[in-house]
Amino acid sequence: MRSRVEKISRMLAVQRQMHRLEEWKLALLQHREEELRDEERSLIASLNADDPLHGLFVQTIAKRLTSVGRESAVVGKARETQSEILLTETRKLKHVERMGAAATTSAERSDEKRRLDEAIGDAMIRRGFRPRPDGREN
Repeated sequence: MRSRVEKISRMLAVQRQMHRLEEWKLALLQHREEELRDEERSLIASLNADDPLHGLFVQTIAKRLTSVGRESAVVGKARETQSEILLTETRKLKHVERMGAAATTSAERSDEKRRLDEAIGDAMIRRGFRPRPDGREN
């Protein structure tokens, strides 16, 4: 019974690592989204600026703004997908945690039953109880 608890314990450790990995992936995507939003704001601000050399860079800034918008859309979709993956990993983690709790409880009950059986057997032997060969009691 203990080996089952140990196996589930290892599964739980792996599942926690996988969950943390998916959390990190989501955090990286969210960070990239923020970077892209900041860059987009900066590009829009430079388009709205009254700089004398403004006209020289309008086309380049517009192209960059378009590519940032496209990348932002791709990263947004990836973040949504990653959120779903994280939710799935969270469910798996909770399931393994419940399995671990059930296995631990079962192992504890089994150990308790074994100790109780031993204590009853010892008490019966001390009082002179001997089982009959045919399995019936005295």
